[in-house]
Amino acid sequence: MRRFLSLITCCSALAVPPLALAQEGGIPLESQDPTNFVLPARPIPRSVNTFQLRRMKQQLGELVERVRAIVILAQIQKQDSQVLGAVKALQFAETVLGQLDGWIAQGQGELARTQWLQAQELLWQNYPALAAQSKSEVRAMWLDRETIVAARGEAGLVPIFERMRAAGVNLVFFETVNAGYPIYPSRVAPQQNPLTRGWDPLAAAVKLAKERNMELHPWVWVFAVGNRRHNAILGQPTGYLGPVLSAYPEWANRDNRGSVIPPRQDKPFLDHAHPQAREYLLRLFEEIVTRYEVDGLHLDYIRYPFQSGGVPYGYGSASRQIYQQLTGIDPLTLNPGQPEWQNWTEWRTEQVTSFVTTVNQRLKQKRPELVLSTAVFAYSRPSRLYRLQQDWETWAVTGAVDMVVLMSYAEDTQGLQDLLKPAIPVSAPVLFLPGISLMRTTPTAVVDQVQAVRNSSLGAGYVLFAMSHLNGQLEPLLQQPAAPLPHRQPFQNLLQRYQAQEQEWLFLAERGQLTIPDRQALQQVTVALTQLAGNPSETHWQTARSALEALERDLDAWQHPQPWQSLVRTTTWRARLKTLDELLLYGARVRLKIPATALSQPLPSLPRPRPVVTPNPISERP
Repeated sequence: MRRFLSLITCCSALAVPPLALAQEGGIPLESQDPTNFVLPARPIPRSVNTFQLRRMKQQLGELVERVRAIVILAQIQKQDSQVLGAVKALQFAETVLGQLDGWIAQGQGELARTQWLQAQELLWQNYPALAAQSKSEVRAMWLDRETIVAARGEAGLVPIFERMRAAGVNLVFFETVNAGYPIYPSRVAPQQNPLTRGWDPLAAAVKLAKERNMELHPWVWVFAVGNRRHNAILGQPTGYLGPVLSAYPEWANRDNRGSVIPPRQDKPFLDHAHPQAREYLLRLFEEIVTRYEVDGLHLDYIRYPFQSGGVPYGYGSASRQIYQQLTGIDPLTLNPGQPEWQNWTEWRTEQVTSFVTTVNQRLKQKRPELVLSTAVFAYSRPSRLYRLQQDWETWAVTGAVDMVVLMSYAEDTQGLQDLLKPAIPVSAPVLFLPGISLMRTTPTAVVDQVQAVRNSSLGAGYVLFAMSHLNGQLEPLLQQPAAPLPHRQPFQNLLQRYQAQEQEWLFLAERGQLTIPDRQALQQVTVALTQLAGNPSETHWQTARSALEALERDLDAWQHPQPWQSLVRTTTWRARLKTLDELLLYGARVRLKIPATALSQPLPSLPRPRPVVTPNPISERP
């Protein structure tokens, strides 16, 4: 049998082995698919050199600005007594920032290190518990299958939705299709999840969300249609490939050894190019958005599986036949060292991108106001295209999706910021929402990551992963007042955000902590955004964008009490203004109907990457 499989991988014939044979390709039962990966915190430096000093100053300065933003908000709202400890911690941290260079110049590196650590520790100990009073934003939660199944009925879902409301959640990604099973009684899918038979969790969730003014977006697995780790829960054998591939085995995708499930992983995938498999998914998604009054659809596993160690994936029967018809080459004969390999990678990437585009077109013909979002990996584009063929930048610049949710899970804020870097240069008319892990993080660390998102250029909102990890101590820290959702009222949301930012600037200026040479420019932006929110038009849109661009250019002329504040503050404020520009672009597409391609900056061309063999670092949820 192993010999038969090895022959398949080296020959050019398009014959496909039976599924049972493909499962004996050496995949260990103890799958090492690294799910729920959370980037570990960086170790504290044991000594200080020039490079480390720059990073230390930046890290402490950014923490100071995150804490200061909350303190200023408390002071504006006359809640000074609740932030007294934070004010003292800020004063100490600012003193340390002002002296770090001198200590290093005098050879007192250990003193610089210990004072830096003490400043951070004081800020963490006195972190304000007032993050609730913030700007309007998307505050989403992934509500996972495990939690839904455990509810066992609508009555069991009620306290879950109450907890989410207490945590300020205004949008729920409700896991609706997992491992090929819908949780509702479907007329399209082969069978409902056996653990939810007898009730309709999706119908109950839609009802409960509407009662609490939350949006409900079904969260669906797309190309991954099984999960070996779930088989034991459902009483299925380990090799069971799930209900979809059991019903339609010809839809299976495969690696270059003929296996449906790649080594070290546990999920089978559909053949991304199989016309019938694609049509099945489209009909399933159409059923969801037409039978239920949902507000959006959230696509997960919208990619190929991770590929490394010389085991590429995508050799389903339809994919091989179609590619050979187009090029005259059986892709199974290719290897990463050949020039044609890049064309094969680009073709597989296009199978995912074209499907996203088709989903958007089909669903919005039936539900024009539906919001389409995707859960994606945040690391660099060249590596991502090479290893899992997920080109979310193209989806964004073409307007094929409305929201891009970045799975940027990290133990600390620095790790989160590092993971978000690939998305920052992208200028497109979509909303980017960073994902924040609730696993292996303290409530204060989560709040600080939320605050970091608000200070970033990806500040339209955030998504918490996941409901099963929500800490009761965290709920009051995240509670929020109602406000316009950015994706529903982008121009009104934009105006509210700018007014909050202007209030912060004027507060600092009135206390001598900031000098603004031309305050009239602030008012000009307010007038322009007010006109746009009240009477949206291309003329008002262009006026508002020009006013914001002029204000952004003026930031360099503003004066700050301390030299270190100039860089940190200006960087933060520029990032916040970029979020406002993101809302402008999004509003222009969805409200003014300006084509996405006219609003986006072209993506840079990619060099042809050399093959890199590395272990799979992360994957989605179990």
